[in-house]
Amino acid sequence: MSFVNIEVNVSQRFSPDSCEAGIPMKKDIDACLLSLLAILFGICVASESVASEFDIEKLLLPFSTFAEYEESTGLFWGRLRENGLSYIASGDTVSGQVRKLCQIDKIDGWPRGLSALDTENRRLYFEATRNGARRLFGVDLENGDLVCRSDNPDVFLKMSYSRSRNEIYGLERNAGKIVLSALNPESGEFRSIHEFSGIESVSGCFFAGFPGRQTWIRKKNARLKGLGVSIRPRKREVFFFLGRAEGEETLFSYDLKTRTSFSFPSYAVKTDEFGVFSFGQKDCRSAVFTSGVQLCVAVAGFDPKENTGFIGHFSPKFAAIEKAMDEIQARLNESGSGLDAETMDLTVLGGVADMADSVKNVQKVYSYLSDKYGISADSVRKFHPGASQTVLIILGEVVVF
Repeated sequence: MSFVNIEVNVSQRFSPDSCEAGIPMKKDIDACLLSLLAILFGICVASESVASEFDIEKLLLPFSTFAEYEESTGLFWGRLRENGLSYIASGDTVSGQVRKLCQIDKIDGWPRGLSALDTENRRLYFEATRNGARRLFGVDLENGDLVCRSDNPDVFLKMSYSRSRNEIYGLERNAGKIVLSALNPESGEFRSIHEFSGIESVSGCFFAGFPGRQTWIRKKNARLKGLGVSIRPRKREVFFFLGRAEGEETLFSYDLKTRTSFSFPSYAVKTDEFGVFSFGQKDCRSAVFTSGVQLCVAVAGFDPKENTGFIGHFSPKFAAIEKAMDEIQARLNESGSGLDAETMDLTVLGGVADMADSVKNVQKVYSYLSDKYGISADSVRKFHPGASQTVLIILGEVVVF
């Protein structure tokens, strides 16, 4: 008997329920070949993966400089470069479809990571350089109209949008100190809010809203160092940012309602590192994060009942993702929590569409989750816009910004 060597595209996997001899599982050549093997040898390829629903590469969006996620539509919005031109465009991580909304012309430069999204009024704000000066632009996501163009000379290092106050809050450097300021995009009014001292650098910011009963207060005997959560019938919106102070990575915050600031000891997971963290234990920091995820791929998981989570950050050249994920599971087992990835809220981010190693490692992560736990991409939060992202675990949730 002679054997024919058939090369099958491993980016396509199929459910065992759909594998019947003589019946193609999908109308493509890979499915036909696998069905032929089933007829000849009586075997069925039974490894289900996220790629049974769509191609992994469709998850990776071609944005650059900045990207913002709109949860209500499931779309990323960001800057798209094409043939030397810049557009504001949307990207769907399920279908992979990218749509241009409008062209932004006469721009000299694009500061990286300077954008903010107003989800209620559906407006995207970003900073860009025109005629040698930094300016704030605002685009209506419904029609692509330019709704704001501020010539304010004050420049944000990082910025985010406050939904409760309809203002852009950002960090600026003034006389060697980091200052939290607010800009009203309608009137152009700019005002300083709070001054932080001793901060050497900042690397990202976001707003976290605490509706209903959750309120932030300090407690001397809090389980997390210097931090407690009390149940009160009030509403809070807190501005967070990552910074470096006295050589330590620290998470800072400012409560807009109480006008109080907090800082949280934080642990940074570096590239090609991973760790499991039981929050509330004496030897744990209040927050764990990894930043700068763009070419790399990061995986994070958290279980609020056990107050335990993990973060892994893998570079495109890192070849031992499966081994690292096995080690993460082993450490979860050692924690005595009985957790595995199947029971955790999972987030996967990073990867660049035009970089082969980056795509390959994203594929490895999803294939591992599928093969090991039967998890599909539909049950995982996905952040693959092409722009740099940070993932952070704090107070019962995973945050991406």
